[in-house]
Amino acid sequence: ITTEPLSYIKFLNLLKNCKLVLTDSGGVLEESVIIKKPVVILRDYTEFPQFVENGYALLAGVNGNTSYKIRNLLNNERLLIQMSSIERKEISNVSDNIIDFLKKAIK
Repeated sequence: ITTEPLSYIKFLNLLKNCKLVLTDSGGVLEESVIIKKPVVILRDYTEFPQFVENGYALLAGVNGNTSYKIRNLLNNERLLIQMSSIERKEISNVSDNIIDFLKKAIK
């Protein structure tokens, strides 16, 4: 879906109900990973290589193979499920890390 800018709540609702996210936005990439949606990054590089390395996202680039990669992913239900079910270890304890950091900073 291509749309005008959405409110954050509407954006999250759309994200929650989609099968796959196609984006060139780092912010959308982060939100998608947090709610466990498979993501295709429509860029040749990403500031978040750990998402690709850990299997949450596919770096498709912007060359002639991009649509082929997207089509293959959409037709591979097993891989979509796998990308959606990988435990997000590095983001699962974010709030604890923030609290620990603040406690140390206050001391």
